[in-house]
Amino acid sequence: MNFPLIRYLEWTKTLSGCRINLCPSSIDKLSLSSRSLDLSGIEISGPNHYGFAPLMEELASRYGTQPENVVTTLGSSQALFLACAGLLETGDRVLVEKPTYEPLWAVPSALAKTVWRIIDHMHVEGVYLGEQVALQCLAQGESIRSRFSERIQANLSLLREFIQAEERLSWVEPRGGVIAFPRVEAGFDGDRLAEHLREKYATCVVPGRFFESPRHFRIGFGGEPKEFQKGIAFLKHALDDLSG
Repeated sequence: MNFPLIRYLEWTKTLSGCRINLCPSSIDKLSLSSRSLDLSGIEISGPNHYGFAPLMEELASRYGTQPENVVTTLGSSQALFLACAGLLETGDRVLVEKPTYEPLWAVPSALAKTVWRIIDHMHVEGVYLGEQVALQCLAQGESIRSRFSERIQANLSLLREFIQAEERLSWVEPRGGVIAFPRVEAGFDGDRLAEHLREKYATCVVPGRFFESPRHFRIGFGGEPKEFQKGIAFLKHALDDLSG
């Protein structure tokens, strides 16, 4: 079975020349040193054919289901693939919003043509060590959320002020998450802006073409505030360059 190349995933994995990265749709990476973790009992390998049992049980308890109904994945793209593979049958019609994350339409498009039951064929054992750490981090979820909430709100406030004062951009302010999708209201599109921003200022945003909206670009605001502030300054410089 042949799947089409997911252009966005290929682009982001091979991205280079980027000192300030405003592409991620997540918060900054957590370091082990920043968490009060007990690593003394962590094992490299162990029984986890369908996931680390204590983690499955904790997730099931939290969301009111049974451990056998919990599946961990290596990110949203794998989760999307498994969900589509489990739900879609050959010939199904799928409604997908636009603009959207490329895998959200590319995966159903491929699977609706040919589908097989995939969980036991593709879902190999999880990362045993990683799932043990994940269980401890899950217990610290509230402190992690509190730590990053202030940062996210500060970055969003800066982005809001910037776009409100910038006639060359418009947006619908996001109600949640850490990404926004501004539209370029000038004589060039979001793809050109993203390219110039990376080439001249080593600052990266996601070109809108990956969401079938080339006049837009995606910007993440879950990163370190000082870096985000620099990125916004470079974004303004890039808009000035292309408008001159």
